Amino acid sequence: GWTGRASRPAPSGWAEIRSAIDGADTFVFVISPDSVVSNVCLQELDHAAANGKRIVPLLRREVTGPLPESVASINWISLREEDDFEAGVTTLITALDTDLEHVRTHTRLLVRAKEWDGRQRGASQLLRGSDLTEAETWLAGAGGNEPAPTPLHAQYVLASRRAASRRQRVTVAGVSVALLATVVLAVLALIQRGQAVQQRKAAQARGSQPNSGWWRSRQAQAAEAVNLIGPQPDLALLLARQAALTSPTTQAVEALRSTLLRTNVRAVLRGARQSVFHASFSPDGKEVAWASYDGTVRIWNAATGRSIRVLGPLSADAGSELNAAWSPNGRYVATSGELVNGELWDATTGARLAEFKRLESQTSDAEFSPDGTEVVTAE
Repeated sequence: GWTGRASRPAPSGWAEIRSAIDGADTFVFVISPDSVVSNVCLQELDHAAANGKRIVPLLRREVTGPLPESVASINWISLREEDDFEAGVTTLITALDTDLEHVRTHTRLLVRAKEWDGRQRGASQLLRGSDLTEAETWLAGAGGNEPAPTPLHAQYVLASRRAASRRQRVTVAGVSVALLATVVLAVLALIQRGQAVQQRKAAQARGSQPNSGWWRSRQAQAAEAVNLIGPQPDLALLLARQAALTSPTTQAVEALRSTLLRTNVRAVLRGARQSVFHASFSPDGKEVAWASYDGTVRIWNAATGRSIRVLGPLSADAGSELNAAWSPNGRYVATSGELVNGELWDATTGARLAEFKRLESQTSDAEFSPDGTEVVTAE
């Protein structure tokens, strides 16, 4: 618990007072002729109300003048000299214990959200794992409960979910690299087994010798593939593959091995007429959805790189920045953008299921709730 007094604190003490109020489950305001005219008491009361704290008014002495709005409309607990003291204390304890789990979660998340907000909203203060899941469940079920979640609560939980989604995409990409390594070993085994036969056939078909122009061009192609691994990994992979297939020399095979082991490219997805704004993996990592500048959202097979279906036509102008988000079960895709209404799609059939009307402000992102029953849009 924490108790404040009516005396004016030093400027350095206000931060401690505000922090104490933030960390308290309930703010008890003792009503008296002195407290309702005290600037210090009223500032503390205003801070508690602004941060959505549960306020319990306790009447100690009658007041004839106006009361602060934040306590005037709440039922008071009467503890005047003439009142039954034990009954009043029992009523106070009952009020403090009401919805205690909801109130404590409100307090815990508020303290963490305040810390996140005070540290430039850095990623290290965001919720993760079970903490994030519990916070989302609490926020979704808090409607009608007092104290109500504040805007800072919602911003903190939404930012945590966005960061978790980004980490999930990175994890899926790491799994893809591991799968690629398996494919690399299989490809190299096949190439090495047929290396001698392919090399002899190539020489016979072209009448080539190791010092011929054709042979040197294949060697140069293999060397160029290695040089392009960093800036253009997809082109490097194509050049190394072509060099190994047409002239599987030791240098060509080594170039292909180096390219496969060092590049992160698993597949090249082609088909967008213009730039791609956003790409995201399905929860099982088997499909990829991308949103393009041409106003389309395509779904691809992540293993084969083949286009499966196009969602649309979207209710978007060409040139609008689009985003696409998967539902937790992978059955639905939500699209959103700066100049468009949000839309819900069946990821299997490509059918439009619903449209979310855009507010006056622009909508730039959308995310599903953990159970997939709601979609949250944000500016």
